[in-house]
Amino acid sequence: MIRRSVDRIQTMAQELLDYSKGESSLDLQNVTIADILAELDEQALNILAQSNIRVERSVSCSGTFTVDRSRFIRVLLNLVRNAAEAMREGGDLRIAVDRSDDPVRFHVEDTGGGIPEEILPTMFQPFVTHGKQKGTGLGLAIAKSVVEAHGGGISIINKPGVGAHFLVEMPERPPEKIDR
Repeated sequence: MIRRSVDRIQTMAQELLDYSKGESSLDLQNVTIADILAELDEQALNILAQSNIRVERSVSCSGTFTVDRSRFIRVLLNLVRNAAEAMREGGDLRIAVDRSDDPVRFHVEDTGGGIPEEILPTMFQPFVTHGKQKGTGLGLAIAKSVVEAHGGGISIINKPGVGAHFLVEMPERPPEKIDR
């Protein structure tokens, strides 16, 4: 457990360094969707342990895809952490996975009230944060960088007053070279 924690800290530091240089070095491996979700569950327990948040999971596909496992888990954890912080008084968190042809699509949806329309266009820019007590505003910017380094995409479906829905689309296998 200590080794995995140290690995996570090292990955976070490397992500920050890569982001500051405008690059992302990936350690690609074939992983199953089930493995990603199991690790997400394990790590998200710390985030959700003392909250009044109900978690619903919907998985309509299985199989493998190629990803930098630790970086991708960090992307999903960042979205879960943001959702939990948006629902300080409790709510519903929905994590779903589906597949539409090639991309594997991960959904993280909350009932936290949504994102103010005025900051929505800048949510993936560095140092943009909303409603977080200790946020740096780098989480979504780094998440976007990591997802795009895999040849994927990340977007927000905002529901003002109702919640936010983040969609991460990951190709089954990243292209050989990504122009960034």
